Amino acid sequence: MALGKIPSIDLLKELLGLNAAPVKVKNAFRDITVEWRKTNTTSDNRPATELVDWHSPAVQKDLYTLAEKFLADNDNAERYWSASRPWKYDSNIQYPDDKERYSAYSDPSSQLHLKIYYGSLTSNRIIELLVQLFFKQNKHYKNNTTYSQWARKDLESEPSRESSTPQRMASSDAASEKESEKSSYKPTRSE
Repeated sequence: MALGKIPSIDLLKELLGLNAAPVKVKNAFRDITVEWRKTNTTSDNRPATELVDWHSPAVQKDLYTLAEKFLADNDNAERYWSASRPWKYDSNIQYPDDKERYSAYSDPSSQLHLKIYYGSLTSNRIIELLVQLFFKQNKHYKNNTTYSQWARKDLESEPSRESSTPQRMASSDAASEKESEKSSYKPTRSE
């Protein structure tokens, strides 16, 4: 898949069937995926958050492995994609079906492998979407850490405006008081 064709994080979560999930479940999923990427490592022992080169076969493989492990860890597959989940209204994605497809796909002698290989069935949609989601989250993480460091450096190098703010406020208050005195001035009869 071309880099430009990867959907947004929100759309990926929708495609993963989490759109109708309660906010608590959505937040838990976000927190788990963030923590998962931060605590896991790649095949060459780099942090999983460094998987940001979409065109690299090694990165693709590591993202795929990361997604597979994520499904197996703490029953995440059952928690988010079981047939019995209550928010499954508009989603046809569920893990047991995809798991069966995946295991048949990985066996080159199976008839299902041939069907998947030739495009009549999609192979393991959940893992494909998780790979894209982890990649997008990694790109956001990298951008946020890179640019927030620059932003902090810029703020540290600029002189603080707080010291000048009270002076400006005091001078603008004095000017507004003079204006209000002029507008509220009423001549007396003796003038």
